[in-house]
Amino acid sequence: MTKVPVQVERLPGGVTNHNYVLKSNGEKLVIRVAGVGTDDYINRKAEMQNAKAMSDAGIGPKIYFCEPETGFMVSEFVEGKTMTAEVLKENEKLLQAIVKVLRKCHTSDAMFANDFSPVRRIQQNIAILERKQAIPYYEEWKVVYAEFQRLAENMKTQRRELVPCHNDTLAGNFLGDEKCMRMIDWEYSGNNDLYYDLATFSMENELNEEEEKKFLDYYFEERQFEEKRFLENKFLTSFYWSVWSLLQIGYGKEKEFYYPYGEKRFDAAKTAWHRLEEV
Repeated sequence: MTKVPVQVERLPGGVTNHNYVLKSNGEKLVIRVAGVGTDDYINRKAEMQNAKAMSDAGIGPKIYFCEPETGFMVSEFVEGKTMTAEVLKENEKLLQAIVKVLRKCHTSDAMFANDFSPVRRIQQNIAILERKQAIPYYEEWKVVYAEFQRLAENMKTQRRELVPCHNDTLAGNFLGDEKCMRMIDWEYSGNNDLYYDLATFSMENELNEEEEKKFLDYYFEERQFEEKRFLENKFLTSFYWSVWSLLQIGYGKEKEFYYPYGEKRFDAAKTAWHRLEEV
């Protein structure tokens, strides 16, 4: 029997999970091992269906094997550079490529298995936090949480079109180049307001006012932009990731990393709320 050499290397990034590239006989595969505790707040069955739908649409990598019970996944290795906020800010063609694949996702006919409600997800995560106890909230938590509750109540009367969304659009989840861009990591995917993807992109990549305007101009072109809707989603995504960060600490991950990250997102939520009051 001929032995085939196999190499396994840890891929950089991966805040929630561990990712590895397996190299054998000139072929490459990506192996994803789910992080501890993620099943409490990630719907793995929905993720698998959504990732396959995006694969079929040419938006995400091909999925070769998945195990919903554990979150274990084997997928295509996509050649190209993983984006960073710094790179996309310097290269307008890369930013345009990202906008193109985002619009392709939002306008696709993909059948997602679930809806992603930021309000409901935040409420669920806070319930988990309360069960774990002894995790210090951020300063002014009660004030911001009260604002969240008011916004959640107001949104009950709003009807918005839900479209396939990634819901975690930081630069590191885009892979490729100016000609072909893909989106990876569909853990938080689900039908949602497309403004949530746009708000998350701006917040996670820390776009300044000029960079944000350029990004939104590329996306909407001549179509109408709704500032209030954008700011509401900017508040929701910022608050969501601040709560998510506390959840990571609750599962025993490094407080030194997750607390400052979450606190920064919490401050972004406060900023978005103050801007909302001015609209």
